[in-house]
Amino acid sequence: MSFSAGADSDDARIEIVGTGKGSFHIGAVSLMPADNLNGFRADIIAEFKKIGPTMFRWPGGNMTSDYDWRDGLGDPDKRAPRYDYAWHALEPNDVGIDDYMNLKQAAQYGLDICVNTGFGDAHSAAEEWEYVNGSASTPMGSCGPPMAIRSLQGGLVERRQ
Repeated sequence: MSFSAGADSDDARIEIVGTGKGSFHIGAVSLMPADNLNGFRADIIAEFKKIGPTMFRWPGGNMTSDYDWRDGLGDPDKRAPRYDYAWHALEPNDVGIDDYMNLKQAAQYGLDICVNTGFGDAHSAAEEWEYVNGSASTPMGSCGPPMAIRSLQGGLVERRQ
């Protein structure tokens, strides 16, 4: 379902109301502008480019200690939120590994993916590395949606068909 606002506002709200009998569940509501770049606001990408960072770490901070990179695969609108034990809060799980690589490509900065050394293990870290760097002939390199960004070696972004 989608809608278009009749006007711009700095002080707007959205209200979703049901009438009649029964119930409905809403998984997520997004007010992302139509000109977004793979789920990221175009104005924010433009600011990243102006600032010119050379590297963004993902995931970062305490979140890394209990983050399973597989939780961020697939359509962001269909991902379950995650409980972040470091911050004792529900995290919407909007940015997964493919989303991060899309952001890297759009904002043109270096890639720095962290692995979980808290509750994670060497096997999971190796699978994550293979997912990002492995060819389509490898078990983890063959996972994921068509056209997923995979290889970022030497700054070259390749898309696997």
